[in-house]
Amino acid sequence: MDLRPASEYDQGHLPKARNVPFASLAETAAKLSKSATMLVYCRGPFCAAAFAGNRWLREHQFKSQRLRFSVPEWKAAGLSIERH
Repeated sequence: MDLRPASEYDQGHLPKARNVPFASLAETAAKLSKSATMLVYCRGPFCAAAFAGNRWLREHQFKSQRLRFSVPEWKAAGLSIERH
């Protein structure tokens, strides 16, 4: 789950990532599965939105884990990104 704004997501995101901007996480939560584990990220390994989003999801009984990387680290490893 990509917690960045839609404009950043559209420029490139991790494969199969779903965009749920951090600002709209609470209103989008009803559409999310509580049975699947979500991997969340935003702008990098220390992005506050990833920490806060992961905490919010867990507090609301979702299974989630914060990734320790984001798009820049993914690209630096030579891996491809998706664009919409």
